[in-house]
Amino acid sequence: MKRILLYGATGRTGRQVLDQALHRGYEVVALVRDSSRVTAKSSHLKVIQGDTTDLDTIRTAIQGCDAVISTLGALHQSEILRLGKIDPPHTLEQTMRATIQAMKEAGVRRVIVQTALGAGDSYPDVHWVMRLLIKWTHFKIVYDDHNMQEQLLSESELDWTFVRPVGLNDRDELHKLHVTLHKAPPTLHISRKHVARFMLDCLDKASYIREAPAISEE
Repeated sequence: MKRILLYGATGRTGRQVLDQALHRGYEVVALVRDSSRVTAKSSHLKVIQGDTTDLDTIRTAIQGCDAVISTLGALHQSEILRLGKIDPPHTLEQTMRATIQAMKEAGVRRVIVQTALGAGDSYPDVHWVMRLLIKWTHFKIVYDDHNMQEQLLSESELDWTFVRPVGLNDRDELHKLHVTLHKAPPTLHISRKHVARFMLDCLDKASYIREAPAISEE
C-alpha cells in the first residue's frame, strides 16, 4: 500500500486528490494549516496541522511516505483579484526548498506537483490574454512562485512531474483527456476531478517522470 504526503488537501483540487487516493486504497498524510477543514474520514488518513514551509514539520509528516503530491496555490483567489500591491509570500518556493531537503533525508524520490499552463517553458502556450494578466496583475506573483518551485525541483535529483492544467472547473463528468508535451493544449478547460485522477495515475504508473505534461479536456 502506497503512502503519500499531500499538500493542499483542503483546496478544491486537493480535496479531489484526497478522496480519490483514499478510494484507491492509499494511506494519506495530509499536512494542512487548519485541520478542521479536512472533512474526509478514513482509517488510512492522518491529518497533521502545520506549515508546509517548515522543514521540521515536513520531516515528521514524510516519515513512511513513498511520494509527495502538492496541489498548493501561491495565492488565494481573493488575493489574486485584489487591487494594490501585495508582498509575494513565496509559499511554493519555500515549501519546495524544505520538501526537497526532507525528501533527501527520508530517501523519498517521487514528487508530483500541480503548477499551471504558462509556468516554465510553457509560457508561450497560454492565450495572449492570459499572458497580459501574468504580466500586469497579481497573476505574476502566482507564476513567479510556480516558476521557482519548478526550477528548484528541476535542479534536484528527485523524480518530479509538473502537471500543468489549463483553466479549472468543478464539473463532475469527465470528458476525453488531452495530454501534451512542449506544445499548446487543444482546449482551455479541465475539471479538478480529472486533474486529481491524472496526478494519481502518474504515481500509479510511474509515468511522466521528469516531464511537464499540459492537460486539458474536450
